[in-house]
Amino acid sequence: MFEGITKKRKNRAFNYGGWALLIFVCGMFVFTSYSPDMSFGGTGTFVARVNGETITYSEFSRMYERVQEGREGQKLTSEQQEKLRKDVVNNLVNRTLIIQDAKKQGIVVSPKELADFLMQIPQFQENGKFSLLKYKQFLKSQGMTEARFEDKVAEDFLLQKMNNLYMRSAREDQFIKKQDDLVSQLKMNVQFIAKPYADVVTDKEITPAEVSEFIKTQGDKISSYYKEKKDTEFTQTAQVKAQHILIRVGPQTTEAQALEKIKKIASETNAANFTAKAKQYSEDPGSKTSGGELGFFSRGRMAPEFEDAAFNAKVGQVTAPVKTAFGYHLILVSQKVDAKVETLDEAKPTIARKLLKDQKMANAVKDIKLVLEQGPEATQKMLAQKGWTWEETGVFSVNDIMIPKLGENEQVLQAAVTLNEKNPIYKDVIEQKGNIFLVKYKPVGEGAKAAPNQMDMFKQLLERQKSEEMLQSWLTNLRKEASIKINPQIYSTN
Repeated sequence: MFEGITKKRKNRAFNYGGWALLIFVCGMFVFTSYSPDMSFGGTGTFVARVNGETITYSEFSRMYERVQEGREGQKLTSEQQEKLRKDVVNNLVNRTLIIQDAKKQGIVVSPKELADFLMQIPQFQENGKFSLLKYKQFLKSQGMTEARFEDKVAEDFLLQKMNNLYMRSAREDQFIKKQDDLVSQLKMNVQFIAKPYADVVTDKEITPAEVSEFIKTQGDKISSYYKEKKDTEFTQTAQVKAQHILIRVGPQTTEAQALEKIKKIASETNAANFTAKAKQYSEDPGSKTSGGELGFFSRGRMAPEFEDAAFNAKVGQVTAPVKTAFGYHLILVSQKVDAKVETLDEAKPTIARKLLKDQKMANAVKDIKLVLEQGPEATQKMLAQKGWTWEETGVFSVNDIMIPKLGENEQVLQAAVTLNEKNPIYKDVIEQKGNIFLVKYKPVGEGAKAAPNQMDMFKQLLERQKSEEMLQSWLTNLRKEASIKINPQIYSTN
């Protein structure tokens, strides 16, 4: 698709709701590392059917894993896991319904729209420009064809288009006309400083003497932290590293035929040739090319029958055929890691160092804020002492999905639009995902209009709320009219 394409697209939808939706749905497919340990069902495995269209286990597992990552290691009960699975399936059903209805309405994504969008993704760029080599290396690393990948992203693009339609429906006609005319001309330029926490407070600033003193005097804080985080930070769950060969049961293969085939494969398979046999026979496209490799996994990640067989297997021995909802498997476990719980005494130095660093970080941010409030001259003096310098995004359109050098960063954008020549420095420190950001006004230059003020952004947020209510009502009607069949086994955590 990308041969000969050189121009960068400017997205014309100034729509924070659309941005968030597009980043989420594309991120689920594009930016989440492919997880072979979650995909052994293959692309044809039945999780749900929506008007005859199948949602596969690999789609479900990819979104489920993304949602789990967002919970930062929080341990879920069986009931919470079941609810989370239902929520993920429900979201995938809604996604499918939206895409189906978009296609019925004749809403399409042109090849150029798709190509221009992909060319803006930082992961596919080198020195600020799209790299065909990096793009193809990414696809190869994920075991995906270009056509399959682009079909999925095109579907996600349809979601953005449908969301944009409802944003427009939520506005008054005259208001949208004025806003669209204005937005088409709006440009921004931002100066910023981005620093990870590790650069603000270094490990060297926390001395062994401070750690020892903290342990002596702050025992209650350390004990409380350990009690709260014991299951997530100080407990290593049992894990296995395994490979598998899958023979699927489906429209073309009965259960008896699949069992007969897996038994024949088992008769000629051992630990030494397992990788080669998986590449030859396995019907799991997600792991076939890597010899059935699933990596390390703990309980709660695989089908229950699969997990029981893997955790009970001996290292280096191929299991007997294992039946799951996806078909029959042969499993080879190469490593096992026992569960381990670090004691409070063992954890004390680590906890003390972390809490000390948190304290120093909070104090450092507070000190920076005090200087920012004093104005540009005091701020510049502080930056010189720290050796920090302003970077510049360069002029960009507010229609762009990504901010140059910053990617998607709505907090920085919202801060930037409050600034002007009389008020050039944002008097707060933005903290997100282990980084701090300082923001400074930078003129866009002659011939370019400044970005919208805060009131315009507030109107956008109100429109988004109204559009989401309309979107939910529309989805409710779609579900009433749709044929939806859910595989109940997908909800099981036992």
